[in-house]
Amino acid sequence: DLKSQITDRFELSYNHVSERGAAQLRLFFNPTRGETVPIPRTLTDGFIVRQQGNGGSGYSLGLDMSTARPLTQKLDLQLALGVAQNHRQALSSPPEQVTGLNGQIVLNYSSSDKNSLAWIYTIQGNGLTGQGLSKPFSFSSLTYSHIFSPKLTLTLDVQNLFGRPLTRQTSKAPGLMTQTESRSEGRVIMLTLRRSFVRFAP
Repeated sequence: DLKSQITDRFELSYNHVSERGAAQLRLFFNPTRGETVPIPRTLTDGFIVRQQGNGGSGYSLGLDMSTARPLTQKLDLQLALGVAQNHRQALSSPPEQVTGLNGQIVLNYSSSDKNSLAWIYTIQGNGLTGQGLSKPFSFSSLTYSHIFSPKLTLTLDVQNLFGRPLTRQTSKAPGLMTQTESRSEGRVIMLTLRRSFVRFAP
């Protein structure tokens, strides 16, 4: 029977805010025990099946940095960058270790109090979990918002702006290694009209 996976989180952060913008540094260490990992089992007919069980441990150690500042009166920039070392030990498998670099860029443009446009680009680096090693991938989105009134807002959201992100994952276990590739859904366009029924005080 599966038991709970336990992760402890230790963080040390520094924040700086000024008229020119804001910045943050965060150092973290997250050890995990009882991690859920795939455990292969050979059937009598020779087929191998994988079952999930508690048999892994590891940790994640890294540093995150982020900043936000106005470039002009109408254009704001947000940057986030993180580097993490992930270590995992699962059952009798040899220990695995990988270092990943993650980042995000956000540009917000407000032509007026009622119109805004945001572009987001995200990079996800190498990752290591109980399910295996995941390769880097990236994705982006574009969001336009128009406020008709305090109660009525129109939003146009475009996901996967540059196509379908490809994700790759390698899973290793005693006597078994699998590699999977998948693509997320294609470009998604969503048009949303929000109406609030909250009564505002005069």
